[in-house]
Amino acid sequence: MNIKKALKVKNKLKGKIADLQTKLYKYNIVEEGQKADYDTRLVLNELNETIIEFVDLKTKIQKANVPVVDRIFRLSELKGLAKKVKYINCDKEKVTRGTIVTNTYANITAIEKEELIMKIENEIDQIQDQLDDFNHNTNI
Repeated sequence: MNIKKALKVKNKLKGKIADLQTKLYKYNIVEEGQKADYDTRLVLNELNETIIEFVDLKTKIQKANVPVVDRIFRLSELKGLAKKVKYINCDKEKVTRGTIVTNTYANITAIEKEELIMKIENEIDQIQDQLDDFNHNTNI
C-alpha cells in the first residue's frame, strides 16, 4: 500500500477510534432491567485492537516519510505562517489619545502582504505537489 492510501486508512481508523470511544462512554451505563445496546467490554476490546492497528500504521508512515520529513515540517510551518500573515494589519490610522493625535503607518504594506502571501502559498503548493508524488510512489 502506498503512503497516499495509508493516510486515508489512518484517517478512517482515527474516526473509528473516536466512534468507539463515544460508544464506550455513552453506553456503559444501562438502566436496570434493560438490555444494553453495546457490550462495552467488547467495545473496549475493539478500541484497543484498533489503537494497535492505528499506531502500527502511523509508525510505518512515519518511517516511510523519513526522506521527506524536512519538507513535511516546512509545509506545516508555512501553513501556519500564511495564516498569521493574513492577519497583519496594514491600515494607516489616526489615533487620538486625549488631545494628542498620532498618525500610524504599516511597516509592511497591503501590497507587500499580498505578495508575501502569494509567495508563501506558491511554496506550499510546490511542497504539497512533491509530497503528493512521494506519497503516491512510496509503499509502506
